[in-house]
Amino acid sequence: MLLIIFLMGAFFCSCSYNPLVEHPVEVLIPSHPWETSEPDMWMLLATSLGEKIHLPAGERKAVINVPYGKTVYVAVSPLGEYAPFGTFLTAAMDKAELDQERGHLARYLVDNSPSFAEVISLTDGAYLFSMLSERGVSVFDLDRVTLLRDILNNHLGDGSFVALPRHSVAVADIPTGRWVAEREDDGNFWYDGEHPVLLSFSDGLHCYLCRERSLLLKIHVDAKESLSFTSVHGRPRW
Repeated sequence: MLLIIFLMGAFFCSCSYNPLVEHPVEVLIPSHPWETSEPDMWMLLATSLGEKIHLPAGERKAVINVPYGKTVYVAVSPLGEYAPFGTFLTAAMDKAELDQERGHLARYLVDNSPSFAEVISLTDGAYLFSMLSERGVSVFDLDRVTLLRDILNNHLGDGSFVALPRHSVAVADIPTGRWVAEREDDGNFWYDGEHPVLLSFSDGLHCYLCRERSLLLKIHVDAKESLSFTSVHGRPRW
């Protein structure tokens, strides 16, 4: 009997997956909006457990081992830096599909996990998104700083789910062409070189790709200060 227990212990210690304390969950990653006209892009998967996994071009599945009784937030960033797909996982799941809406909040929690991993792992993702839905607050408009503060203070309530004001930007003085948004809450647009295009943005970074000119448009928005900054760069390397 002691030999069996010893062998079982040795087996579990030698494997990265321990079925006694965690459950594998498969995550499915959708195609990026830019991939309709570009080759498959590589992605970087990061979790609130501190894991980082490089996903080569075309690979759209991964398995995350989720500890029982914990929530694991997953964010998958195209080319390692652009608007992420994501979601939250629990050991009750077998499979989960990622999307940009959940990814917007998931990456923020993943980024803050090195300092607050234990508290974030005990935060119910389903509760967070149900509260947002009940209050009609878009995740993209959410004041994530306020939400994280209340999570850390164990004081989640109506005041935790606050929408930041959207900011209007008149896009002009950029090369003419069709500009394709990477975020699903932004719309594609055509700039004719003469008439400014009026767009409304949530807080954060918004990127557009002009395939014909191999250019990337970045619009940085500070919703709290009602400020924005626009810049044009060379097309990102896949």
